[in-house]
Amino acid sequence: MIKLKQLYGSLTLSELKQEIESIKEIQKNKIKYFSVLMSVYKKDSANDLVKTFASIFRNSILPSQIVIVEDGPLTSELYLVIRSIKECWPNRIDIITLKQ
Repeated sequence: MIKLKQLYGSLTLSELKQEIESIKEIQKNKIKYFSVLMSVYKKDSANDLVKTFASIFRNSILPSQIVIVEDGPLTSELYLVIRSIKECWPNRIDIITLKQ
């Protein structure tokens, strides 16, 4: 499992993925439909992106869809975070890549 402690402080993708799995169990009995749309830019911080996902997944009701717009080329760290989250929730995360 990828450990990003050095880059992103105390939160790791592994820990975030574990939280997502536990929340999925809670969500089975709650049906609410809404989407989250977020743009990611090259100058965005990968640490902030991890925190954003953590914030989304810590809510009592999870979105039925997250649309991530990659607005131009991103850093390798941002791609790593996005791909790792997509692996956790492949059916709910859509990625749109825009060219500059």
